Amino acid sequence: MDHVTMLKISYADYSKRPARKQIDQSQVKVLQAPEGCNEYNMWYDRYIGEQWSSRKEMIAAETRCSVRKDAGRTKADDRHGDAAYCCIFFARGCCVNGSECTFLHRVPRPADDKNLSPIKDVFGRDRHATDKDDMRGTGNFNRITKTLYVGGVKMIRGPDATHKSLLRHFSEWGHVDQLRLIPNKAIAFVTYTHRACAEFALEAMHCQTLDNDDLLNIRWAYDDPNPRAQQLAKEALEEQFRGHMAEAGLTKIDGAEYDYPIDYEAPSTKRQKGEDGEAVSAYPDTSHQYGYSEGGEEYAYAAASHDALAQEAGASSWVPTEVGPQGPTSRDQAEREEARRLQMESQAKLARLLDQFESKKGGGSGGEAAAATPAHEAGSSSSKAAQPKG
Repeated sequence: MDHVTMLKISYADYSKRPARKQIDQSQVKVLQAPEGCNEYNMWYDRYIGEQWSSRKEMIAAETRCSVRKDAGRTKADDRHGDAAYCCIFFARGCCVNGSECTFLHRVPRPADDKNLSPIKDVFGRDRHATDKDDMRGTGNFNRITKTLYVGGVKMIRGPDATHKSLLRHFSEWGHVDQLRLIPNKAIAFVTYTHRACAEFALEAMHCQTLDNDDLLNIRWAYDDPNPRAQQLAKEALEEQFRGHMAEAGLTKIDGAEYDYPIDYEAPSTKRQKGEDGEAVSAYPDTSHQYGYSEGGEEYAYAAASHDALAQEAGASSWVPTEVGPQGPTSRDQAEREEARRLQMESQAKLARLLDQFESKKGGGSGGEAAAATPAHEAGSSSSKAAQPKG
């Protein structure tokens, strides 16, 4: 039986017959949870305990779903219709409720994938922002999860026969868009057309066996690092989005930023008008809001303080260079004037020191004689003063 026949069997209408019980209630294994495992980890959707690790030895599944035998009508078809979720135990082949089950007993259809929420998987479980460490679980809603990693493939009959066997088994859960087999690593990558089918196949084929008793390890695949593959995935996503927009009756008007309905007419643009009724062509002058309009108190204060400092330094009167909504406040202006005043004082002190240095340097080599002359003149004048008058 080839993969085309398997796909027809999967998408056949089984709503006219009741779903059968896959196993009897007596076959259900009642397991006791280990003590002390009552703490629930919301991030990884697991209970913390000794048996939480997925790195334990894999055991072959005892049951498997057969769409031809097990699919049928349940209570979910009558209550919710296409809005219901699929039964995860039906996917694993171990549902004991049959037609009394409140979940769907059939494989996902393209309509189910369109109605599926991004934060829910096909079984109604919550999806998370990141993938789990073991790349299993519900997947990641921040990326497209349609590709499955298939490990444990045996290459006994050759690559071609193994490829056909994988395609036949995985086509039972939905349309396979691409299947890539890597013989030297004994792994394969299966890409489905719809995300719901990939989520269903992840649970249906995990720990299952193929024709060569291969014990399959099914996990979510990482993103393909090939730039060409990433570009093709992006284009496929955009094409799918445009198809959804067309089905919803939405289109994109040329030159518009947003998407509008087909019958939508963009309104004419309006311009703001001033008090005189004319259209405003530029940003209005808001200088008066910041105290820098001529005649304002802060304007007069800044001008007077600057003129006083400029008069001492011999500079011109103050002319405001920054006026408008981006101009400085009075506090900023005062700080600038204070810094400018300190700079002028330091320059004046430096000029005085230079003058003193130049005056001392101008005496030259005759500095000592010049210094002695005042003392001699002082001595002669004192002797003249000591002589009595004749």
